[in-house]
Amino acid sequence: MGTAHIHLALAMLIVSLGVSGCGTLNSMVGGNSVQEARTKIVWNYEKGSIVVLAEGQPTLNQVSGKSHTLAILIVQVNDMNQLVKMNENENAIAGLLEGKLGSSVLAVNHFYLEPSCNKTYIADRAQNAKYVGVFAGYFDKPKEGFGKFYEIGTQVIKSGRVVKTYTVEPERLVLRIGFGSESITNSETLAADYKFETKDSCSH
Repeated sequence: MGTAHIHLALAMLIVSLGVSGCGTLNSMVGGNSVQEARTKIVWNYEKGSIVVLAEGQPTLNQVSGKSHTLAILIVQVNDMNQLVKMNENENAIAGLLEGKLGSSVLAVNHFYLEPSCNKTYIADRAQNAKYVGVFAGYFDKPKEGFGKFYEIGTQVIKSGRVVKTYTVEPERLVLRIGFGSESITNSETLAADYKFETKDSCSH
């Protein structure tokens, strides 16, 4: 029996069993379900998979009426609770700003943003990273409680016309974040395929 006939026979069998039996039959002949694929997701390293579109206000990091450059941290972990604890501990954030990595941190990227500038920062996703925290080192301000947390999304990839195989993979994280005089003023998670400009712009 040729391949085409085998596929036709499988298709007819699936129809005969009805919708309720499709998932079971698909697994029996070598396929899987989306739920099964999610349990086998591998959080691999991926180059350039975290993007931060940073928008600095004219009053950025202002002290005594004068604006300053702001240090920004992109912190990657595999447990959201690690970011929550970090956000409650000024010493932990200060340590990261000084380059001291905690044992729970998978990766830290340092960037700098100037007042009245929009900049695009691109970082590699670390192995096993599932969550990203963004912290800013404002002058003369308590550093705890200033962080924003984001979950790295996933995408479902389907292959096969009769026997369906699903794979779930981490997807690119694209963030737009506004930084004001004393804190992060706004943030949003954009679509993974969002088309962004890599060219920086400033309006001094």
